[in-house]
Amino acid sequence: MIRRSLIQQLFADHAGALQAFFRRRVRERGDADDLTQEVYLRLLRTQVSEILNPEAYLFTVANNLVKEQFVMRRRDQERVDLTHPGITEALRMQSLLADADRIYGMELEAQVRGLRAVLPQLPPRSQLVLAMAFDGNLSHQEIADRLNISKTMVRKLLVQAIARCRKRMLQEDV
Repeated sequence: MIRRSLIQQLFADHAGALQAFFRRRVRERGDADDLTQEVYLRLLRTQVSEILNPEAYLFTVANNLVKEQFVMRRRDQERVDLTHPGITEALRMQSLLADADRIYGMELEAQVRGLRAVLPQLPPRSQLVLAMAFDGNLSHQEIADRLNISKTMVRKLLVQAIARCRKRMLQEDV
């Protein structure tokens, strides 16, 4: 009970300053309110008695939340460069699928149609990595170097993209 009242008092004393802190750093007022609440929730999960400077702790948590929000928004807004050679490779892959459609008959034609329908549903970055790996025949390291991402991220994107393709094609009963 003492812990909760200590947290409530600490929060009451600094809630206005936290909101002002967030308003200066985020675009929307609602985000400032949400982030202020998140500081309170994180404070509830800690051992307040072990914190030497609770006010500094509040603003350290607040600063970290601003950074987390920035990273999340940046990831959401990340776009693939349409002039990147990998996009051309993706288009070429679609062309190859059309050729395979004519060459290999009805069963493969249905699978290719399903794959063609599923590929555009993937995020652009996943499409690009798939094209570079399968059409461009590049190694994971070569893809990582070209896209300026880690080899682990290349593997992750490939695994996710292939899993999504399989799942969607099974759902469409191709």
